[in-house]
Amino acid sequence: MTLFLAWLCMTAVVSTVGASSVFLANDGNRISFGNQFVQAVVNSKTNELEALFGDFYGTGNFTTNVLSKPFRLEDASGRAVERKALACSAVLSPTKDSVSVTSKVMVGDVEEDWTFLVTESSRSVSLNLAGRVVADVTTTSLSYDLFLAAPSLYGLFATGTVQMMGHSAACLGSEESLSRAYFLGDGSALDVVLRSPVQGVVFRSDAAGKDGYHSALELLVAGAKYPRISKSYYGAWSPQCWSGAVAVTVPAGTTWALDVALLPNNGNFPVYSVRDVLDASNMGDATQLATHLLGVYPSAVGCLQSYYDKQRGIVAPTVSHPDVGYSPDTNFFDPDNFLTLSAMLYAADPALLRELRDVLERTAETMCGIGSDQDAHYCAQPRQRLHHQPYVTQRHRAVDATAASGRKGQLMHHFVSLAPTYESIAGSEQLGPNIFWTLMALRYMSLSQDRSWTLRYFPYIDLSSRFILSFVDQHSALVDAPGPLWIDVLVRENYTSDSAAMLVAALPQLADYYDLVATLDASDQSLAPTSSLRDTAREMRALAERVAAAMRAQLWAADDDHFVTQRNKDGSVRDFVDYDANLLAVAAGVLQNDEAAERRLLARVDRGNYTHVRATWCSERPYTGDACDCYIVGGSVCGDSVVTLARIGWVDALARHRVGDVDTFQRLLLQPLQRDLLQYTWLYERYDSDGQQTRTPFYFEYPALVTMLLREVATGLSVGLQRVEVRPIDSSSRLLYRVGSDEDSLVVEVDRRQAPDEVSVRLPGSSDSAWLRTVEVHSLAPNAEYTLEQRDVSGGRVVARDAVRTDARGILRFDATFSSQMSFVARRVAA
Repeated sequence: MTLFLAWLCMTAVVSTVGASSVFLANDGNRISFGNQFVQAVVNSKTNELEALFGDFYGTGNFTTNVLSKPFRLEDASGRAVERKALACSAVLSPTKDSVSVTSKVMVGDVEEDWTFLVTESSRSVSLNLAGRVVADVTTTSLSYDLFLAAPSLYGLFATGTVQMMGHSAACLGSEESLSRAYFLGDGSALDVVLRSPVQGVVFRSDAAGKDGYHSALELLVAGAKYPRISKSYYGAWSPQCWSGAVAVTVPAGTTWALDVALLPNNGNFPVYSVRDVLDASNMGDATQLATHLLGVYPSAVGCLQSYYDKQRGIVAPTVSHPDVGYSPDTNFFDPDNFLTLSAMLYAADPALLRELRDVLERTAETMCGIGSDQDAHYCAQPRQRLHHQPYVTQRHRAVDATAASGRKGQLMHHFVSLAPTYESIAGSEQLGPNIFWTLMALRYMSLSQDRSWTLRYFPYIDLSSRFILSFVDQHSALVDAPGPLWIDVLVRENYTSDSAAMLVAALPQLADYYDLVATLDASDQSLAPTSSLRDTAREMRALAERVAAAMRAQLWAADDDHFVTQRNKDGSVRDFVDYDANLLAVAAGVLQNDEAAERRLLARVDRGNYTHVRATWCSERPYTGDACDCYIVGGSVCGDSVVTLARIGWVDALARHRVGDVDTFQRLLLQPLQRDLLQYTWLYERYDSDGQQTRTPFYFEYPALVTMLLREVATGLSVGLQRVEVRPIDSSSRLLYRVGSDEDSLVVEVDRRQAPDEVSVRLPGSSDSAWLRTVEVHSLAPNAEYTLEQRDVSGGRVVARDAVRTDARGILRFDATFSSQMSFVARRVAA
């Protein structure tokens, strides 16, 4: 039988109050209700929830119905059934800030109560539904089904995340707890938030759309179990779906309850993370906010494979469409996952924070000498290309000086069918995996203030740091690299600029970590003596300065406008005028505020024919396809030297941030990628010399880059272990940057809308685990008095107040311990 939801005719009510009011209207057979961001439509003639509309921009432009079929109770047996309405009511609140629609219906032998609620300040349609079987029902299943045109589906289970797009009419069933699902593509998106458990769920993916939808979600409330539950990566999706399922009797008295929130949108991105309508100026405007969300949820989250058996902490380079790029290779940190996880971190989404932590932990277990998943045979082999005296800190020398010549501390490059391999696909060895895994771990600690994790993973960070430092030549202070930093096919060996510049950027962050551990572990000093940790931090800061000085003295080109690719042991030089290494050097401050040298370097980069066809071209001179230049031999050029790479775009933007080049950042780096993201949603791995997308489709890197640039450069927010900096590239910026939700106690907010007279900063954390940090807010009034208030965000109560003063450059510095319920507000004192 087919069960239909019967809606009663409702009193015609039309109401609007201002730009943010709710409404309830009856237009013939259709009853609609909502606010300017969301609208639900009920067909009173066919008795179905017919449509859900969303308007991201909040203008009431409801043109895209996210539902391909009506939402209703479905009975898999397909028999006809009598429909009988019992009672209904529709209420607009007296203050006109909410609308409630309630219906009591009889659907065959099932009695239902439906209650919808929409408030004026939310993108959500809340539905509370109760069902009761009044007479025995024989059926395969009873479920509430959502059918959508959006092709890509995402399920966030308690045990992990699953994503699928474009499968051939296949199903995945599960009885595990699903907290949230979302669907996107084809110009629409829908979030489904389950606030009560269901018997099970079934996802459907259908590329052909022969039944009128491309993806679907069945919320099972009674009846038989889905017959093909599997968590096998290769077997969980079955084209058989419910075929062969046996009908069961659902006895009278069976009840269920469904508490769900539906959040429709007219863009290819979910809006759950901004469900409480934010100020229209968030990130500048709604288009900026849209590209932030596009950088996280379609691609980065879609790369997670953690729902499947043995796949916890596994992340691929592309979404499942249904093929996966580079499969069966996963968990690249060269620096792939550094970008993927940064984008997820910047969403301030608790589900994604858990996934991020799992990826870090799964990868850490491949570390030679300590990991439970290390390749013991490989890790026992002597290191290649050890032609220098490795740098060893005093503390590491006291622990085990000989370890510097081995592989202890080396992380895998990636997994191949879940087995670790320590060389790149091209066959090169890279420092990138160790560096970028370590930096990502520090980013997670900085935002989460997870004190327990920060201390628990000290052995891994410490061992990784020792391995990285062992590539520094004790005498020359240059990095004797085994291979390229982060472009695996390019031959870069001996004293290279890319790895050296990266070390200049990374070492101060590692030093901050050792200082923090010394503080957090001071009471029992179980990890190491406090004095030795602080000595190590000082050594690392000093070493960063030595490496930078060595680069200036030994790697600066005779042309006096860039760093060479590498210097060999015999004094000879290879030089392709690598844009990545040079931009990284500027971003890291290798030139130590020599503004003239920085201008010459950037001018050399900008003279390239293809530098900014998109962010950013690899090198001025192509690498050849010969073995001396390319690890994958063949062809006239080495492929990754004649394309753009998002990772280079990242350091390009950081370099522009350092020198204040607003025009290049906005016009050549950020805005072209935003336009592509808004047009295509999913982007390819690279761009060619014509600015056309090329290589692997549905790749994570460019979307993730957009999210990173909006935070790190446009907003200028840097959250470190010891220091928080707010320095937007545009000093006149009046942006509000807000991500996360008070409901999750995970909000990141920088409010500069009243700058330079007022600015506020808010970061997550728990009061019992957070630590003191120094905050620097730039681009305020110079030499001005400010009142600094610490406020309870729940009621606005001021819990502490102090007088502070900016310096001559308009920088305000203060110390703060951030927790989720507190914000820090600096207000200029009137003259």
